[in-house]
Amino acid sequence: MRSDKEIVQQIEEIEQQLKQLRIDLNERKRSNSKRKLKVGDSVIILNPNPNQEKEGIVSKINTFRVTVKTSHGNISRAPKNLTLK
Repeated sequence: MRSDKEIVQQIEEIEQQLKQLRIDLNERKRSNSKRKLKVGDSVIILNPNPNQEKEGIVSKINTFRVTVKTSHGNISRAPKNLTLK
């Protein structure tokens, strides 16, 4: 059987590991959160019209619209309809 000291020490080690995992998880959440688009980002268009490209590169960002340059021309979409590639 383990002594009380060993059990307490093991609990403290587990608490330290749990604390580290929480820190790692919070860092992941921050990095995976939807970051703002930047000019030059490669994006996927979530709602392309028929015969429109599904991918492109951000060329211009306005307050409510983002212009994406594709091989067939420019497409303007709301940022919520674009996702990073």
